[in-house]
Parts: sequence; C-alpha cells; structure tokens
Amino acid sequence: MKLETFTIPKNNKEIFMKPAYEELAGLIDINKERFQSYHFDINGKPYSQFREWVRTETLKKAREYTERMWSLCTELGLPGAENHFHRNDDYAPGTTIIQTGHAPTLVHPGILIKYGLVNNLAQQVQGIGLNLIVDSEVCRNPLFRIPHINGNHSSLEEIPLISKTADLPFEEMRATDLDKLKELRKSVMHSIHNAEMKYAFSEFMDILIKLHKETKHCRDLITFSRYAFTQRFNIVV
Repeated sequence: MKLETFTIPKNNKEIFMKPAYEELAGLIDINKERFQSYHFDINGKPYSQFREWVRTETLKKAREYTERMWSLCTELGLPGAENHFHRNDDYAPGTTIIQTGHAPTLVHPGILIKYGLVNNLAQQVQGIGLNLIVDSEVCRNPLFRIPHINGNHSSLEEIPLISKTADLPFEEMRATDLDKLKELRKSVMHSIHNAEMKYAFSEFMDILIKLHKETKHCRDLITFSRYAFTQRFNIVV
C-alpha cells in the first residue's frame, strides 16, 4: 500500500479529488479487464456468472424504484421531471454501472457533488449512474444543518427533520406530519441568512411537502425529494 500526502483546498468553491476526473474513464476500462481475469467461485458459481446475476438483479430493482420516483415527479408536475429521459436500454445487462451510495438522510453539499460527478461520468462512458440506498443503519435524527459563515470561521445549527422516538433503522421510520413539516420550513428559513440558500431550501421543501402526500416512509420521502430536486440540474442518479 502506498501512502500519499494531500493538501486539502481551503478556498471557496474548490474541490479535492483523487484520482483526477480525466483519469476516471480509463479506470473503468482497467476494472473491466481485472474482472475478466478473476477465476474463482462464489456460492458454487463461477465469478463471471455470479457477477452477471448480481448486475442483472441490481439493474432490475433500480429500474423499478426509479420508475416509481419518476412517475411521482411527473404526476405531481415537479420541475425537472422533463429532464429524465427513461429508456429501458439504460438498464441493459451489459451497461457500464457507475455506482455510489449513501444513507437515505439529508446530505451535505459534498454528497450532492458526488451525485453530479457520477451522473457526468455515466454520460461520458454511455453507462448508468446508480445510487445504492444504504438503509440498514440506525436513523439518528435526520437533521437540517444550517451553516453560519463569518469569514474564516463557521458553525452549524442543527434542526431535526423528525422527532426522536427510538433507535430505529431507516426502513422502519415514519415521516413527520405535514403541519410539523411546515413549522420546520418556517424555522429553517428564519435561520438561513444567505439568499441563494434560502431559495434552494424553499424549492426543496416545496418538493418534500408535495411528496409527503404520496409516501409517509422516511426513507422514500427523503430519497424521492433528493431525486426530484437534483433532476432540475439534469442529475438522474
């Protein structure tokens, strides 16, 4: 293992990335060659067969879940739904998969940058970007973390999305009721002082409130809302 030292950027709008974006497409080809060199069994199946089975099942489930999200966005007339051009060919067994993943909770901007990166890379190699919802961990209060920036100093104000009830996994959590969501919106808007952040948060909450009528499941509500919000930027991961 090679140890490397990195200098993290300190200026606004700078992104640290290793390897460089220009190198990523080449790494995909290297991975494909590496997979072809594997000759071992998993659960009694040759690796190549097992891999294709997993890929097929993953793409099938991804298509079903994405179709549900896309249909809801279209039915509700959410802005950005027209940017999703759904084709069954996107989920063909041989397609290149660029996968990322995160718990189905509110995320910081770095995760949104990652979704954009995966989306752009998938388009570059004519593949598909997949977001694996990792929901087996305990839900510890999904929070809105409001940044307060003052020169080189910053702090975070935490406002919970749902009331703390028990240490339950995401798949067992229920979303809060609509009135509390509206109260939450008012509270967060009062705490945000940046005009662009206010606008973005207001748009996100519009989506969250509309989708709340369609699903009360915390995992799906947050995932669907994030998906609908990023669609307007042509990000469909």
